[in-house]
Amino acid sequence: MLYMSYITFNDEQISYMKNTKEFIQGERCYELELPWMDAGAIVWLNNLKSNYNCLEFGSGGSTLFFSKIFSSVDTFEADEKWYDFLKEKNPSDKINYHYVSSQNELISNISTLKQDYYDVCVVDIGTTLRNRNREEIFLKCIPRMKKTTIYVLDNGFSQHHYFNIWKWKLEDFQKILGNHYNMIDFNNAPFNKFAGTRILYPSKIL
Repeated sequence: MLYMSYITFNDEQISYMKNTKEFIQGERCYELELPWMDAGAIVWLNNLKSNYNCLEFGSGGSTLFFSKIFSSVDTFEADEKWYDFLKEKNPSDKINYHYVSSQNELISNISTLKQDYYDVCVVDIGTTLRNRNREEIFLKCIPRMKKTTIYVLDNGFSQHHYFNIWKWKLEDFQKILGNHYNMIDFNNAPFNKFAGTRILYPSKIL
């Protein structure tokens, strides 16, 4: 049986995503229950299966969005006040909130994740994570994921966020993920040096 997501964006969400210069500030993403990532990537993710399980690093409007389109969301957040706020204001049987303070603590948590469980892995955690290294998070997740997991690397072609792999080509990712993987980059705000979302996905996902 095929389970499709396809939530319908309301007029306010659409208007906000179209206003690129406002959207990249991210100030209304929580209010509008939208991920703070490239608008094209949001639309792309909205077409995935609703029975998917999502692993997310960096909680917020994206968590609420993913909880609407996916079966479950395990989300890790490093801002303790923000974590407490989200957990209190948005309780849900579909969301598991986790607080971590440092990169080492997060990597330790990754080693205990369910094996071959997550269908989507989103790396977008903020600077409140002490010694943050998104690249390491992505690479450490791979052995725990499925051979068909979809990886969402926000700011994925920014050297500031991904110290080495920001410049990787598809063939470089295929060496660690498999030749069945494809890559798509979304960048509707090229004027923002940290903009853009990179998605790595297997050939058959729908």
